Amino acid sequence: TDIKKGENHTVTWTPENGRYVTKVTVNGEIFYEGTTLDYPTSHEFSDINTDYDIQVETKLIPNLVITKNADKDVYNVDDEITYTIQAKQIVEGAFATNVIITDKDMTKGLDFDLDTVKCSDETAKIKKDNGTFTVSLDELAYGKTVVITVKGKVTKAELESSDIKNIATIGSAQTEEGSADKNIEINYNII
Repeated sequence: TDIKKGENHTVTWTPENGRYVTKVTVNGEIFYEGTTLDYPTSHEFSDINTDYDIQVETKLIPNLVITKNADKDVYNVDDEITYTIQAKQIVEGAFATNVIITDKDMTKGLDFDLDTVKCSDETAKIKKDNGTFTVSLDELAYGKTVVITVKGKVTKAELESSDIKNIATIGSAQTEEGSADKNIEINYNII
């Protein structure tokens, strides 16, 4: 592009499909540096009187997958339930950072024993609050699967339905939130 001295000009950049911008430098000075999908795509130069060297660095966008299972599909009141959540990142060469896995939408009639929450990643931070939990990971790399288990119990006093749905979600600095759910059936007639 031919730009005359003193003109204003906007420079734009678009990463290749499947990538996000992590760093932009202008003449060796950092203009932007980050790890999220909320990055700038342009910069306006005013009163141009010199050449600029613009460098844009990108990384692969990770893809997080979550599954949730119970140790069986049908339970009786007062039975113990073991839920297993598995989370993994499936894009080779990509890393998800600030990963948050949350168990959500607690159905009445299911009580978790939060003292039984375990995570296969020893660096994980587990936060327990209001009958549910959140697991935080600094990073989830390609090929690594994180397994979280928790035990619960079906309680007759609060049971509103013979079907219980429980949802787990996962998200990171580079991804939208995804979810997995597990439906179980309780051998119990609601009157």
